[in-house]
Amino acid sequence: MKTLYQILTAMSTYNFMDVPPSLQIRRKEEMVQKMVEVLNRLRGKDPKIPPPTPGVINDKNMARLLGETGPLGDFANGRMLMRYGGLNLRMRQSGKYQG
Repeated sequence: MKTLYQILTAMSTYNFMDVPPSLQIRRKEEMVQKMVEVLNRLRGKDPKIPPPTPGVINDKNMARLLGETGPLGDFANGRMLMRYGGLNLRMRQSGKYQG
């Protein structure tokens, strides 16, 4: 049986190319609405999932994030989550080299 996280993953990677252009926008909106519904079900099971924060993250992007990462509890801290996403930026300098 698929978990809610697997359902979010499938929804966030859905390809709309097989849908006629006239229906793509409506289908995307429907998919976002379904993703938010699944996110709300997840919030009912895991109260640690943060609520939307204006200017930071909305429900749609939180659903996509959880679809890509799975449970946030799998990460010990925010730095691990950033590394998972490829955002482990680090300044390196040695002598005249900076990068």
